[in-house]
Amino acid sequence: MSTPKKNDAGTAVWYFVAATFAATLGPTVLSPGAGHWTTFIWIGLALILLVLGGIVLGREMSSRGASAD
Repeated sequence: MSTPKKNDAGTAVWYFVAATFAATLGPTVLSPGAGHWTTFIWIGLALILLVLGGIVLGREMSSRGASAD
């Protein structure tokens, strides 16, 4: 029986994609007339996703470096 192949696609990119959508579509399309405070919430969410994506990217890069040795 063969072992399943490891997915090398990476998940960090999806955090960055979600951050992009939260920053652009959130204030303009999903809540256009709700007020300035919703814009700050959407931008805050985008920044959180951006930081989480950086953390995940760092983990992915370090695990690739460890597996290459």
